[in-house]
Amino acid sequence: MNKIIINGSGSYLAKKFILSNKNKYEFIALTTSQRVLNFYKKEKISSYKINKDVNRSSKILSKIKGNTLINFAASTDTNLNEKSIEKNINVNILYNSLIVFYLSKNNNKLIFLNLLSFYQYNLIKEKNFEPNSFYASSKQSLQNILYF
Repeated sequence: MNKIIINGSGSYLAKKFILSNKNKYEFIALTTSQRVLNFYKKEKISSYKINKDVNRSSKILSKIKGNTLINFAASTDTNLNEKSIEKNINVNILYNSLIVFYLSKNNNKLIFLNLLSFYQYNLIKEKNFEPNSFYASSKQSLQNILYF
């Protein structure tokens, strides 16, 4: 059975996705919340509590094996101020890049799916990526980093 690692497993979409597919796939839920961890343990779904400082969870992440990583984790703050810019960079780029880095140490062929949102694109223009917000740029930046 395919093992799918879900980052940001506390989000509404992640929970719906996992619960509606738990008989088809084996899931590994990653969360920073004890409440979410308890929820998945109750549902008998493998789960790990990850520290918000991902480096402190590097040993745990390096041992997790899976075929696919689906990223539901994001800071969706579309305000343009110092606090939201810092949060978007820390969550959407740094946190998620480190999750991929540590998981890839033990998963030679890890397929990564970064869920995007309609905020990312100017829907009027169809040719080139033109971010609508700093949030959109930070989400796209993670995609670009992963090409490296």
